[in-house]
Amino acid sequence: ATDKLLEGIKTKVGEIYNNDILREDADKIIKKYQEKGYVLATIADMRFNEKNILKIVISEGIVSKIEFKGVEQKEEKAGVKNITESDELKEIKLKTKDYIIERELELKSGEVFELDKFQKSVKNLFRLGYFKSVNQEIKKDPENPDNIILILVLDENKSGSVQGAISYGSEAGIVGTISVQDNNFRGCSQNLGLSFEMS
Repeated sequence: ATDKLLEGIKTKVGEIYNNDILREDADKIIKKYQEKGYVLATIADMRFNEKNILKIVISEGIVSKIEFKGVEQKEEKAGVKNITESDELKEIKLKTKDYIIERELELKSGEVFELDKFQKSVKNLFRLGYFKSVNQEIKKDPENPDNIILILVLDENKSGSVQGAISYGSEAGIVGTISVQDNNFRGCSQNLGLSFEMS
């Protein structure tokens, strides 16, 4: 893998050091990572040691852990909607259990953040039908600054519904029905439906 990263760089052993060329080479190395979908890779350090050996340290963007944060869009007041404030979100507790979300993730803790796996994970979460939006926040891991913590910011759909009806017929008289349904009962990805009819 190191040989592949060094292909095409202009900085050569035994030649005069040129800072501009070295910067271009560093950009080429990161571009190779990004072409493979490792979009969080960065050059963490690049320096010569006491023996004049150039050492390039690459932070690949390893995911230390994945956290989940529930949000919902703040309710708008009656009247004209203020576009600049429409994206304000308030943090809430997620109804969907963590293990339900985790089983849909292609990207795992301890792996390098890979864009393709992240996009597949987002598609899997949308396929559940429980979320209006899936976004991400990325922060440095305070325990290991070369790694990241991936926070999935999830805006859940309402999963429950209640319906009622009243009808009148000459033979049955007044008939009332009510049905309750929840397609993510207790956040465990289970369906619950109850229906009552009274006459």
